[in-house]
Amino acid sequence: MMRAHIDVLRDRIRNLRTDPHKTEAENYDELVCCILDNKLILKFWLQSILEQIVVSLTGLTLLVSDTYPLIFLIMMRAHIDVLRDRIRNLRSDPHKTEADNYDELVGCILDHKLILQCCKIMRPVISGIIFVHFQLVGVVLGVTIINIFYFSDLIHGVSSIIYLTGILLESFPCCYLSDLLADDSKDLSNLLAQSNWINAERKYKSALMIFIQHVQRPIVFVAGIVFPISVNSNIRMARFAFSVMTIVQQMNLADRLK
Repeated sequence: MMRAHIDVLRDRIRNLRTDPHKTEAENYDELVCCILDNKLILKFWLQSILEQIVVSLTGLTLLVSDTYPLIFLIMMRAHIDVLRDRIRNLRSDPHKTEADNYDELVGCILDHKLILQCCKIMRPVISGIIFVHFQLVGVVLGVTIINIFYFSDLIHGVSSIIYLTGILLESFPCCYLSDLLADDSKDLSNLLAQSNWINAERKYKSALMIFIQHVQRPIVFVAGIVFPISVNSNIRMARFAFSVMTIVQQMNLADRLK
């Protein structure tokens, strides 16, 4: 479109002072119009660039808000995997003394405590974002399903189904990773119980028992202090969409809006 405007402006510039019947005032007015059109084109380009910057920043902000919970959960799972490897290797080296084995156990305890502290710091932020996602999933899915069944034709129905799939997949990865993180954290107690602790000193056994009691509580994230972030919660929010559709059917709102 802009190239078309520039081509028109080039044609007007070529035709400047080509008509012998026009006065100098008319030729001057044509030149002024060309200058003003050029300024409008420059303003349009500047506006387009600014709009592109704003849209890019908005998209980047939305991308960060949607992906940083996933990145954090993946990082926490990686740290727990490293901790699991360290637990498996407890008291596996016959050349180490009991003091060295005890120090390794204390290191595992401190690492687990650090993981819990990181989760505690990020839990309020993730909780708020996923809570909003859950609410949007229920409401948007309900409205989209109503639109598909009552107002859409074939083309709009297909596009609405694609949009519906995107909404469902928006919160599913975070819920799935949250379930995996909870399972990984619960598995630590089994690894500690299966480690080589039978012939250890009493101090080592006491620390191990306390550590097992702490790791038996899984790492769970809660959305809005209402329901846990899990695949089951995501499915319940999807079911809420059908509840919205049922309300619309019972109140006969679809016919009223047509």
